[in-house]
Amino acid sequence: MTSISHTPGRAAGGAGRRTSVVDIAGTAWPVYKLEALAAAAVALVVVYALTTTAQTAVLTAAGVGLVVWWVRRAALVRHDSGRSGSDLISR
Repeated sequence: MTSISHTPGRAAGGAGRRTSVVDIAGTAWPVYKLEALAAAAVALVVVYALTTTAQTAVLTAAGVGLVVWWVRRAALVRHDSGRSGSDLISR
């Protein structure tokens, strides 16, 4: 069963970081990861519809997913820990 937990939970691998999670088949997924997957899926469909080229659509979707994943993660870490962006590199 899929459910959204509105109470803050521990992100996987995050020492002390807290984030909203979605329970999928007993595994807690941070919401920012699901947002990145959704953005990549939307980008895949839109770019493929516009270009009808699978290579372009897949590479664009991968790029969009990567950017959304890391930007949302960085914003979450910065918000939760109060650290600057340079501290993210040392992790």
